[in-house]
Amino acid sequence: MTTIYNAVVYQRIHSEAQRAIQEALRIDDDQDDFSTERVAVLLHLTHDFKLPQEPEALYTAADKAIAHWYAQNPASAQLTYIDTSKLNFYAQYIPDAHSSDVVVAYVDITGEQELISSINSLFMLIILVGTSAAGAAAFYTGRQIEQRELAVKSFYENMSHELKTPLASIAGYGEGLQLGLMDNPTRIGGLIVQQTQKISQEITQILNISRLESGAIQLKKERVYLDELIQDCLLPQEGSIKAHQLSLHLELAHIEVLGDKHQLEHALSNLMRNAIDHSSSQIVIQLTNHKLRISNDCMPLSQDELAHMFDRFYSSKTPGGTGIGLALARQIIEMHGWHLTAANNKNGIVCSITFEA
Repeated sequence: MTTIYNAVVYQRIHSEAQRAIQEALRIDDDQDDFSTERVAVLLHLTHDFKLPQEPEALYTAADKAIAHWYAQNPASAQLTYIDTSKLNFYAQYIPDAHSSDVVVAYVDITGEQELISSINSLFMLIILVGTSAAGAAAFYTGRQIEQRELAVKSFYENMSHELKTPLASIAGYGEGLQLGLMDNPTRIGGLIVQQTQKISQEITQILNISRLESGAIQLKKERVYLDELIQDCLLPQEGSIKAHQLSLHLELAHIEVLGDKHQLEHALSNLMRNAIDHSSSQIVIQLTNHKLRISNDCMPLSQDELAHMFDRFYSSKTPGGTGIGLALARQIIEMHGWHLTAANNKNGIVCSITFEA
């Protein structure tokens, strides 16, 4: 399944990059049977593939990597896959019609390369967990270690369940393309990308937690209006709120805090998404001087579920998620020096963030 997935996705990336570069260099103008939203970057180099003597700040890291690679490797006027130590590209060059220099068109595929590697690693992880989880418990003793192991096992089971549907779809589409049974490969490619994005969201959540805990991501604090940020987070959730037929009640004071706007947006969006997914009829968001409350009406949780609600590997008995989003939210909130709790109230569950304005 991994081989089929890789073959389909790599072929799609190659075709899109090739078309984007052809369009940028005006090569094969008659080929109009394939379109792509990718845009190739045009880079003008000297005849010996060096950047013109201009301020270095004008060039991106990708520009410099392309120029360095062509200067160090035998030049070929054909479409070339370039793999540097950190970046990956498809590139092609032609002589500049107005000078003795050359024009290089390139498409940066580093993000896709990292995503494919992450998905392949996840495939192997799922296989490893499936074959070794049964014997792992025998190596651990003590109640706390046992609880931790059971929580990890539950997490992987839920993760495997969440990934099962998109992986099955990707495999089915890939096999169909391989056997020539699909009459519209462009549409099928789009469907594969959609399923891949579902997997990517879970991988991104896991990677973000690891990066935050390892210190790879540092908070970039600035003055943020928390009420405005809450409304920005709600905008992409409007469709889901309508789909669940929920009412939304806002009580927002105009509060300014010192925080990382980008990371806080991740945390608040995850908390709101969780409230929406488990609400029966309404969401209430209240912001005061030192506290933000996100409430939804649902069945009350047990004290054990409340105590472990934000744990990294914890998933409640309620189906529909792996718990990664809530763990990431707590990690971000605590990095700000704030405090996140969950409790039952008379209408359902309330998540409270205590902060300093």
